[in-house]
Amino acid sequence: MSLASVPILSAVKEIILGESGAVRIVAPGTFQYGKHFGLNDDELARKALVLPIFDVNIQTASPSPTTTGVFSSFRVYVVRLTVSVAYWLSSEVLDDSRELARATALDDADRILQALTYPGNLAQTSAAVETNLVSACLQSDGGAAITREDPDQNLLITTMTFSGLVKVVQAVA
Repeated sequence: MSLASVPILSAVKEIILGESGAVRIVAPGTFQYGKHFGLNDDELARKALVLPIFDVNIQTASPSPTTTGVFSSFRVYVVRLTVSVAYWLSSEVLDDSRELARATALDDADRILQALTYPGNLAQTSAAVETNLVSACLQSDGGAAITREDPDQNLLITTMTFSGLVKVVQAVA
């Protein structure tokens, strides 16, 4: 078996879409999924007009320094991923509407953080494919941040970073 990142990405998407998870779940219909890469600010803001739109990307996957894997049938990898959520931001920069938009974005980020870091929530995809994540969850690498706020482009973006340990069975031959 190799490091299979697709089940991890699928399980994360399903949790955020409210399609799976046992505890600390995200309500269905809170977010929509869509790639942010390749979209300009106007396109991204328009896609987020109805529902906030999120994207998930694995940034790195590398062998854990804690396991050499030479004398073992498995190896542990560290995966690092980001979740970005884009919101439509009103071009009105009234203090109340701006504060409400920021508060909503950070509250939503907390829901995502709780769901992805709860042990067991990321055990498998809805198609019963194992993620092989240790404790079946991710760890937050610093919480959530508003990384972009541009009323001229009607765009507010939050970003969360996570890491997880993945147990990978090594090839025999």
